[in-house]
Amino acid sequence: MIRKTLKFFAVYTIIFGISFSNIPFSVLSSALDSYITGHNIVDTAWHLSKNENVVDTFTTHRNLVEKIKIHEAQAAIIAQYTGGLLVYADDTVGTPKYKTFDDTTGFGVEQSASSVGASAINWVRVAASPTTDQWIIATRDAANVIKAQVCTGVDGGVSCGAPTTITATAGTHGFRNFDVAYEQTSGDALLVYGTATADELRKIEWTGGAWTLDAAITTTRTTGTVEWVELTSRSASNQVGIAYSDTNDDVSAYRWDGTTAANEATAAITATAPTGDVRKMDVSFEGTSGDMFVATYLTGAGTLAYGTLVGTTWTIATATGVDNLCQYLDLQEPNPSDDDIAISCTGAAATSNPSEGSEWSGSGSVDGAAADDVVQNWAANYQLSAVAYVSATYYAAGVISNGTATDDIDWWTMNSAGTMTDQAVNVRTRGAARFIDLFDYPSLDKTLLLTADANSDLWADTWDGTTPSATIWVDRTSGGALEAALSIATKDVVDFAFRLSPPPANTTLGNGTNPGNTTIAPGAAATDLDNFSLVTSAGADTVTAVTVTLGPAGAFNNIGQADITNGANTAQCTAITNPASNTLSFTGCSIPVSTTATDFKVRITPKTHANMAVPP
Repeated sequence: MIRKTLKFFAVYTIIFGISFSNIPFSVLSSALDSYITGHNIVDTAWHLSKNENVVDTFTTHRNLVEKIKIHEAQAAIIAQYTGGLLVYADDTVGTPKYKTFDDTTGFGVEQSASSVGASAINWVRVAASPTTDQWIIATRDAANVIKAQVCTGVDGGVSCGAPTTITATAGTHGFRNFDVAYEQTSGDALLVYGTATADELRKIEWTGGAWTLDAAITTTRTTGTVEWVELTSRSASNQVGIAYSDTNDDVSAYRWDGTTAANEATAAITATAPTGDVRKMDVSFEGTSGDMFVATYLTGAGTLAYGTLVGTTWTIATATGVDNLCQYLDLQEPNPSDDDIAISCTGAAATSNPSEGSEWSGSGSVDGAAADDVVQNWAANYQLSAVAYVSATYYAAGVISNGTATDDIDWWTMNSAGTMTDQAVNVRTRGAARFIDLFDYPSLDKTLLLTADANSDLWADTWDGTTPSATIWVDRTSGGALEAALSIATKDVVDFAFRLSPPPANTTLGNGTNPGNTTIAPGAAATDLDNFSLVTSAGADTVTAVTVTLGPAGAFNNIGQADITNGANTAQCTAITNPASNTLSFTGCSIPVSTTATDFKVRITPKTHANMAVPP
């Protein structure tokens, strides 16, 4: 008897290369290992008789393990309206960092955006596209260079392109003289910036996938070098409010109409704004009328200077209803159901530094005495208060850096009647707050608070809009700072944007319902080797290529033909005959994918005995 050597061929089928015809790569779960016992593969044990009448017997001898690795082409989708992108600069010089945010699971792992150079980042802004899977990160560094990079939600979370230099001469004052915002209907973006040239205000547009149309904005109300720029988008419109201040403490404004910086204020909002090195103005839109509102304070007086743009008509005036002298000012983003705009501001005093809460009612300024307080002593650039819309019950929430417990959440709320209420302090154990910002959830009665402190630590808290209390703010940092080494403690190197666009459809590859064991002989009919499933989160998709890898070495020698089929064994790709390696690259595929998970098959036809290699 001649006994051929018994061989066991264990096949490791790895489905990892799937091309999508109409949407970006989908989620292919990153760490899923599925172990399945025994699938249909040609294992041979030939027992040959010495007789001339040879009987070839093909038997399956195995207890095989198949391991499917599903590789991830894209991180978990950032949820629309409740997820977002946190961007900041840490001690990695010149490289912005980011973390994705999900309201349920919190902040993701730290990742790097594209480097903007060898100088420390001093200011960061981020904006989210309302129409597509895109963010713009804009930075200014210690070398006075402003750059912008466009990022999309692929490649391990967010993939950022090469930064574009907006200007290499932003001025030596070191302030945030730039901002970026998206038009809310077109999805184009506008970046407005100042330069070292006196009275030069410029804009550049992101449209058609490129930065273009860089041009000066004609300024006739100011004469100094631009120090601060603030933009805000009007909902359901291509309008963007533009406000800026200069080295002469002039404040002026425009309204971008989707094409031009039009409707320049008919006079400076004021030529005597506060002298502190701080963002001394802001711009917003009334929620129902859509009128634009720009505000600042007058130096040395508790007087609000403001401008309203109704249609194409400016009204520029002052209001003396407020009772505290402020320098830094923050306006609430548009209230979706009212023309009220809450105002939170702080002074720039070295001692007994005041804060002020007030309201623009749509027609005038109303002081909110219950929101007046004393914040910590001021130093250059500090932003010691913030305000945001919350709900139809709480038209606004304002947070300040308390003058004595500087690390706690000291806050007030405003109701629909404009009444402000000082709320119970939520105690924290952190460094003194230096930069405070609030972000209202676009779809929830909720707000996100970000705080950068004196220790260069970054913290996050949320309030869900329920009854205020001393414990209502939820710490989203799991007891430790989100970041413990911000690049600088005296400038705002943190920003956040909620995702506004619907997430792209995801096509997910799954394990499928695998076939049972079977015994086949050389020359047998096509047999199921493995199953896999496909499902898309929305709409429809088509898979155009599949790669199957067999193992161990030489497994392909037993296969006459390999196919990808549907459940009815109808071919979905061009068959591969007599494969030349363990890598089976299927082309010509047209595998339909819907929102219902569907199984597809990997099938093999063994070679005939005559075509088999002679066993050793």
